[in-house]
Amino acid sequence: MNNEKLKAWLFLMGLGFMVAYTFLKHPIQDSLLFQKGKSIKGVIISNRGYNGKGGFISKEENGDAIIYKYSFNINGKEYKGDSQSTKFLVGDSIDVLYLESFPSINRPAYYLQDDE
Repeated sequence: MNNEKLKAWLFLMGLGFMVAYTFLKHPIQDSLLFQKGKSIKGVIISNRGYNGKGGFISKEENGDAIIYKYSFNINGKEYKGDSQSTKFLVGDSIDVLYLESFPSINRPAYYLQDDE
């Protein structure tokens, strides 16, 4: 294999891995959290989260409901996540699942529950 073909092959392999990672990252994280996640209480904070309509938009701007973030502490370090719901208000508590090895990977507990 000549040098140019090798470079092209490596580029395509790298691109393929990046695309796969982009599409599989959240399902893999969700599966790990569901199987091995630790539970903790978080508190809703005033930071706004993603509202699913193109960005971090406040209710005052166009009538969309506000989605707030939550925070929790592990060993004195603060971690944050998106509540992914409009039903929470600042100061409310929320059950959170996180990976003990990587607490920055976390989700609201209700997000991973079956709807059945």
